[in-house]
Amino acid sequence: MAGLMDELINELDEERKIYTILLDIADQKTQIIINGDVPSLQQLTQNEQELAGRLYRLNQKRQELIKDIALVTNIDEKDLTVTKLTGLLSKEKSIHSKLTDITLQMQSIVNKFKKKNEQNKQLIQQSLDYIDFTFNALQSTYSMPDTNHYEHEGTVTQGVQKKSFFDAKQ
Repeated sequence: MAGLMDELINELDEERKIYTILLDIADQKTQIIINGDVPSLQQLTQNEQELAGRLYRLNQKRQELIKDIALVTNIDEKDLTVTKLTGLLSKEKSIHSKLTDITLQMQSIVNKFKKKNEQNKQLIQQSLDYIDFTFNALQSTYSMPDTNHYEHEGTVTQGVQKKSFFDAKQ
């Protein structure tokens, strides 16, 4: 079982490293969003997708290891948690401490990552709101109301056309 646990710890450590990189990317994204640098944002998003693929593969491997550990310990894999594993390994101090440490590190990183993503989401929403406001302001300054217009002889002409900011062809 020690071999399985070492593999699990290695897989979790790889996941931790990827989440650390994702957290760094999220930090970079914040500044890029503030600067409005769309090409850099696209590149970071592509990098994130590649890392997400790596995380998916690591997660699959981790699930296989959990199944193997569940067979060895005779615990249903659905009930097998890190807390249960650390409890089972309390006699093996080295593995127990490694598993506990990496779990705490992962929780910390994932929580920071979630907060940073929420902040970036709010910044993007603010940018979209600003773009929408600007578009509406531009649109309103380029359209005139469709009201009556008085000629110099006192006659009324109706239906002055609105000017459009965009030339839409159908």
